[in-house]
Parts: sequence; C-alpha cells; structure tokens
Amino acid sequence: MGDAAWLDDGSANGLWVMGGGNAQRRYSTDAATTWQRLPVGTLAHYRRLASGGARAAATADMGLSFIQTAPGQTPPLTWTDHAIAGITEPSLAMGAGGVAVAVWWDTACHYFSGAAWRACTLARAPRAITSVVNDGTSFLVLGRDPPYVSTNGMTYTQSATTAGTDFRQVRFGGGIYVAPDIKQWSMDGIAWRAMTTPPTFTVTDVEVGTLGACP
Repeated sequence: MGDAAWLDDGSANGLWVMGGGNAQRRYSTDAATTWQRLPVGTLAHYRRLASGGARAAATADMGLSFIQTAPGQTPPLTWTDHAIAGITEPSLAMGAGGVAVAVWWDTACHYFSGAAWRACTLARAPRAITSVVNDGTSFLVLGRDPPYVSTNGMTYTQSATTAGTDFRQVRFGGGIYVAPDIKQWSMDGIAWRAMTTPPTFTVTDVEVGTLGACP
C-alpha cells in the first residue's frame, strides 16, 4: 500500500475503507486486492470507520467525523466534515439505510441520518456505553448495562436484564457477533461465550467480508 501509518480500523460493504495515523485513508473496490489513496481534509488520527447503504463514515481525534456525501460514488471522494460534541474516540456503526451511530462512554450516543449528529434516545441513562454494532437490521449498543437495541439508530430499548460488559469493539458477520478485545462471540449480541481456541496475541479489531490478496 506504500505508506507507513498505524491503521486503526477498516470497514467493508462492497467498498472497503481503512484509515489510521498520518491522516491516512485508503479504499478498495476489488475485494481488498488493490488500494487507492482517499484524501480527506484533516491531519487528525482516524479512529473508527463504518459503511452501510453504499455510504461510509469515519471518526477522528478532536471530535471530528466525516460522512460520505455521495452514496455509491466510486471512487468515494466526496466527504463532509461534521463535528460530534463530547465524543473523542467513539465506536462507530452504520446500518443498511445509511444511518450512522457513534457511542462514547457515559451518555454519549449520537446518530447521523443526513444533516447533522443528534443525541440518541435511550430507554434510561446508561452507566457507560462502549461499543455499537449493526447486524443489517438493528443497532446494538453495548456497555456496563444490559444491551440497548434500535431498528432506526435513533430510539433504543433495553433488550435484556443481563449484565453488560465493557466491549471496546464488536463486529457482526455470518450471523455471529464477535468481541475481539475479550475474545468472545455471540449469536444474538446478548449471551456471550468464550472462543474455543482464541488467539494468543492481543486482538484489537476484526472485519468480516470477502478478501482478496493483500499487496
């Protein structure tokens, strides 16, 4: 790929996007076989990326976020800067309809549906929310409390009375939720099990998709 940078996150939804330090972001439209530079106007460190509904989103340091403003555009060169108040390094997810959701500790849950970031409506004030994931149908917000569930990304109910866990990142693919930081998996995002043969190294992220050869 030709650049030395710390890559923090990636996202795949037909369009693959990844980013990290040194203001680096790359995209691929051929199953991650070849990568092209994707310039976006900031030197901030990109922390999280997500894609859905032919749209991509990214969050960076200093409460910055970038939303692809031309869904389906290839290459995806048109992005708009939108600040998120009170969020520095959020977990980020995007649904099939192009709605993005970002969460960051305490009560910081915001959604973006076309114009600006707005506060989510939760069933009750959470103690801490640390991760959000979309399974293609619903958003699941995880933290110390029982999980919060939403079909539109805006209004959430609590899905169970089970205790939560401080997940740092959760992914969904192939009908399975995966929490790489604690090396657990779940079929419904509520009941979690330890991996049978977990990797011995520290896992910070996982992505599901069809992968070609990495150059």
